[in-house]
Amino acid sequence: MNNMVMNKRDRIIEVAFLLSLKNGFDKVSIKQIQEESKLSTGLIYHYFKNKDEILVAMFDKYISGQVPLFKENVRNLNCSFIEKLNYIFTHRAGVFSHIENSLGDSIIDEFKYEDYFTLSMNIYHEYPEIRPLFIEMHNDLNDFYYELL
Repeated sequence: MNNMVMNKRDRIIEVAFLLSLKNGFDKVSIKQIQEESKLSTGLIYHYFKNKDEILVAMFDKYISGQVPLFKENVRNLNCSFIEKLNYIFTHRAGVFSHIENSLGDSIIDEFKYEDYFTLSMNIYHEYPEIRPLFIEMHNDLNDFYYELL
């Protein structure tokens, strides 16, 4: 998505996500988000009360927000159950390319699955208020897997 077309709220979320991949969310400041997004601090606080709200929005877009696309892709596969299982277990690369494409002009050079995994695990362990969102996401996926069976 072109930065000129991207709305300001999405730009804030994207910049926070990219900075978090590089540095970890706990080491990202509002000032860094402001500088990287080229938006004013006041505008950031217009959209988000605090950094924790940015974290929730980031989780919704880049972590749990990938689940509906994943489920749709699996449902649309015209193949055997075993082939669907193979897709499920190798899907992480597909999630990554979708996220990279959604980042448009702002794709970082070294966007790696390991960084994404580390970030999501760090969020889970360091921000207990986000854990219910992870649990909800995994319960949704477990229900989906049960449905496939």
